[in-house]
Amino acid sequence: MNYPKDYLLIFFSALLAFIRSIRNDFVFDDQEAIIKNRDLKNLDDIFSLNVFQHDFWGTDIDADSSHKSYRPFTVIIYRLIAKFIAIDNQTSLSSSKSLDPFPFHCINVLAYCFCCCYLYLIIKNWLRSRLICHGEFRQLALKITLFFTIHPLHCEPVSTCVGLADILSALCSLVSLNFFISNLNLYDSHSHKSSIKWIIIQLNIILFAFASMFFKEQGITILGFVLILIIQLWLKSWLTSDKNIRHLRLLSTVFIYLFTIVGFLYLRLWIMNFKLPRFSRMDNPASHMTSSIFRFINYNYFYLLNTVIILCPIWLSFDWSMGCIRLIETFVDYRFLLVILFWIITIIVICKILFSSPNLLPFILFTIVTFLPSSNIFFPVGFVIAERNLFLPILGYCAFFVHCHYRLSKLLAPHFCTLLNNSFYLLLIIFTIRTYQRCGDWNDELKLYELDARICPENAKIYYNIGKISADMGNRLKAIDYYRRSLTLYENYTNALNNLANIMKEDPDGLDEAKQLLQRACQLDPKFATGWMNLATIEMALGNFDQSERYFYRALDIRPDHANTHFNMGNLYIKQKKFKEAENSLRRAIELNRKFTKAWHNLILMKQNDQSFDMAYELATKALTELSNDDSLHFLMANICGQYLQKFSKAEHHFHEAIRLRPKNPIYSNNLAVLYHRIGRYSDAIQYYRQTLRLDPSHKNAKNNLNKLLKKTK
Repeated sequence: MNYPKDYLLIFFSALLAFIRSIRNDFVFDDQEAIIKNRDLKNLDDIFSLNVFQHDFWGTDIDADSSHKSYRPFTVIIYRLIAKFIAIDNQTSLSSSKSLDPFPFHCINVLAYCFCCCYLYLIIKNWLRSRLICHGEFRQLALKITLFFTIHPLHCEPVSTCVGLADILSALCSLVSLNFFISNLNLYDSHSHKSSIKWIIIQLNIILFAFASMFFKEQGITILGFVLILIIQLWLKSWLTSDKNIRHLRLLSTVFIYLFTIVGFLYLRLWIMNFKLPRFSRMDNPASHMTSSIFRFINYNYFYLLNTVIILCPIWLSFDWSMGCIRLIETFVDYRFLLVILFWIITIIVICKILFSSPNLLPFILFTIVTFLPSSNIFFPVGFVIAERNLFLPILGYCAFFVHCHYRLSKLLAPHFCTLLNNSFYLLLIIFTIRTYQRCGDWNDELKLYELDARICPENAKIYYNIGKISADMGNRLKAIDYYRRSLTLYENYTNALNNLANIMKEDPDGLDEAKQLLQRACQLDPKFATGWMNLATIEMALGNFDQSERYFYRALDIRPDHANTHFNMGNLYIKQKKFKEAENSLRRAIELNRKFTKAWHNLILMKQNDQSFDMAYELATKALTELSNDDSLHFLMANICGQYLQKFSKAEHHFHEAIRLRPKNPIYSNNLAVLYHRIGRYSDAIQYYRQTLRLDPSHKNAKNNLNKLLKKTK
């Protein structure tokens, strides 16, 4: 039966199509889910229970700001990968530089390849089971799986690290489904052993459904689909008068799954503290429409667009929110007619399937059921279209397409049938090329945003992201330009107002504009804690200390545990010479973030300037236990030991550590030379003065000291 060849074909087809993604950087949501996620900062306890108290992004799950995306199993997998990287690189995970995206992407691709191979096993079992009983199950299963495998819509989940949640959730759902399909014989067996096996199988189905839900929320839908298969099995037995079917066992299974689904939903709501997530207008504009009729129409328009990108995956974008899709607001909008036409065609197709190809119906229902969490039917979602959430739903389309191809081939003459088959393989090649090309778009974040700006030119978030990346790269003028473009499209974009203000305040002449931008942002969103904090820093720069303090307190009322706010408030108190308050604020910032380098610095320097050298030394020692690879802290410690405490050997050690960590910094080598000069180790001093001048030939202090030392040693 050559099944191993089929699996190898599927595996290497997936590998070929998505191989480019293994060189991708951390892109888009990867930054929030991995780099900035506090659950990936401290990896001492991989299976820490804190993971189960936070959402996917590291925020407390019961916080109002949480998106309620609860995926603890995925976060644990990330922690395992990150732990391996930390051991491999011997670096701290306090910065993005210590995390290599390569292993994350390799695991994504391998998990996807395995998922596609497992899908082939399921479809084979499904097509030859009593639910369908198709004679050519192998050929159809292989075509459906290959079509699913190389579909360009899978580029986002495979090319992004956050897509691992979709892949692993889908895999667990498929395992759960396979347990049911592979054990249908249990429903016509009356033996005692079959009862025990039936119980074990139900536990496995529920266990993997539970795991799927904890990898990603959509996993709960698989139990709903299995319920549909049970109903199909019951109807088939009733229509065929199959007396072997144990209806009591079927009924028991239905009640078990209904009870489990209700239990899972209750658990999910309990975890969220029975609070639904709050999404802004820019995340899902249609859900904020006042008219329920037009809200409903726009949801259906989104279903149409989802179908379009499944059928023709040319227009793909990492983000479809904000102005990317213009809302239907009147009945004379031609797109309203398209929605009506879409549903007419859909109903006709489903009726045709129901009466002429009933075996295809479960695949269509699979698409509908797995898409339900993204449909806005039960609750508003935080997106317009999410390509990642179509990971499993496109299976129904793949099955429908292959089925139509199969039926058509049976009607055509042999030579036309050959042409039809060749056209199918040509389509697979075209999809593979498109997938390979799209994976390359995800290699670089800036490249992705600039390309997708052509697909969604009215999407303010895309221009905002380009501005953000440009600012991080030091391209200030480009960042300002793209932030302004973003605000032109969406003038109430608080994050764009905030980020533009942060750039403008770098120039003393831009402080007034920065203040106006932040005042507007805070007026639009009175709970915008970061905006209030930045407004406070601008008031501080303008010398309005009292107003600055009021704004800091406003920010802390909203986010009392925000380390940056406490840090900046500490800086305000230092300017005001309120050193006790400054110390309290800086210590609070450190308490909230033990790896907050600048807070450690300012607190140590404040004690140093206060001539509390022993306290400064103690603080520097504590800081280095948290940040042992921070060159600036080693330099600070070296200066304290050498200049004030006369601990010359310790000073020498920390200067060498600072130089080891940043060998091209002339200040470090110059201060070490000064230390050697001071304690009479002239040859070493000469060596490091010369090293300083190699790094910075214009360093006056090193030149003067070297000349004096050379004259002295003649």
